[in-house]
Amino acid sequence: MGLVACTPKRAYRVPEKRIQTSIVEIRDSAVHRAEVERHSVEEHPDFALAFLEFDDRGHLWEPTQVESAERLILEEAGGEQGPGVVVVVFAHGWKHNASICDENVVCFREVLTGLDNLERVQAAASGYEPRRVVGVYLGWRGLSVKPRLLKELTFYKRKATAHRIGEGDVLGVFGRLEALRDRLNATADRSRLIIVGHSFGGALRSL
Repeated sequence: MGLVACTPKRAYRVPEKRIQTSIVEIRDSAVHRAEVERHSVEEHPDFALAFLEFDDRGHLWEPTQVESAERLILEEAGGEQGPGVVVVVFAHGWKHNASICDENVVCFREVLTGLDNLERVQAAASGYEPRRVVGVYLGWRGLSVKPRLLKELTFYKRKATAHRIGEGDVLGVFGRLEALRDRLNATADRSRLIIVGHSFGGALRSL
């Protein structure tokens, strides 16, 4: 029973794998969800979304996920001479993970859609080319057990795990993303990097 109650200790997403998708397709088609759920990069009409996942020791499950995310950001920005990109990094909190229909993943997609709409409105009003929106979802084992009552007992252990991850490979990830932003802004200050942490996910940025 204990094994069934626990969530898997593995990455949900496979690096180097991209898929064309949309929020509607993910919501309405179980077959499509099954295809999307293992891809490390989701390419939506209005935004792109990359996943980076960490184990309980703070190590990246798949270091090549970072390389995939960097390539995606550079491409979406149109290269170093392109219009730029808005990158939003989100670290989820307790009781969540990087699975296809996790509530935090679903809400993050909606947030990215809203940001894309806002960017298009502001670009039209200001007369500049709209920047693409790219989300980077930092996944970790915030949900370690499935039964509702057992979840509540994991508070202190998951909190300690979040702080441990915040001192691990994620520091290098932030450094690489900041360096990429600076590279894209070398000739024009157009690209932005926004980092958000919810609940215990905030510990991933407690530097």
